[in-house]
Amino acid sequence: MVNFGILFTGILAIFIYFVYLIRNMKQYSKANFTRLSSTENLMKNDKQSQELKVESKSKKIILIIISFIFIFLGGELLIYAAEQIIIQTNIPETFFGLVIIAFITNVEELTLVIKSIKKKSVEIGLGGMIGKVIWNLTLTFGISAIFIMNLQFLWILFWNWLLLSIIIIYFNHLSRTQSLVRKDGIILTLLLISFLVINFTIVI
Repeated sequence: MVNFGILFTGILAIFIYFVYLIRNMKQYSKANFTRLSSTENLMKNDKQSQELKVESKSKKIILIIISFIFIFLGGELLIYAAEQIIIQTNIPETFFGLVIIAFITNVEELTLVIKSIKKKSVEIGLGGMIGKVIWNLTLTFGISAIFIMNLQFLWILFWNWLLLSIIIIYFNHLSRTQSLVRKDGIILTLLLISFLVINFTIVI
């Protein structure tokens, strides 16, 4: 929204991310300690179960590393493809990033939420979705802001930031009421339609 102070904002965003990370790690450690304490007596003499547990952890770590490599390669290919599409179609970079790239990179969250609902593990889907939003608004934005150093003012960014603020306030309301019903889904869908209309009418 401003063309100055983005360096300070980026550093602040990175700081907020580390606060978020530390708080979550503390909560996880407490929950994990409680779970281990309750099962400690059952697992004390079971050496085979311990070996299987270590082996399972090793496989998961290897799979995570391989997944990160593929994610990195996919990101590089996505940037290259996006650059070529922009050159050949003359689509504005702002519109391409705000709408097309945003949609492509969020398909996985939509798939995750749908699968988690089918498996009755909604917390996984919602957690992944909220975690990505926090990651993007803090660490990704912070690092980008440090490298950019200066941001050109564009009305399209102003209206998108305003819409984002409304969505954040609405989610804060949902967290206070601790409910998420069909009406909320309709309101959020209308906000998405507003986002698309704003970007199509201003940029295109």
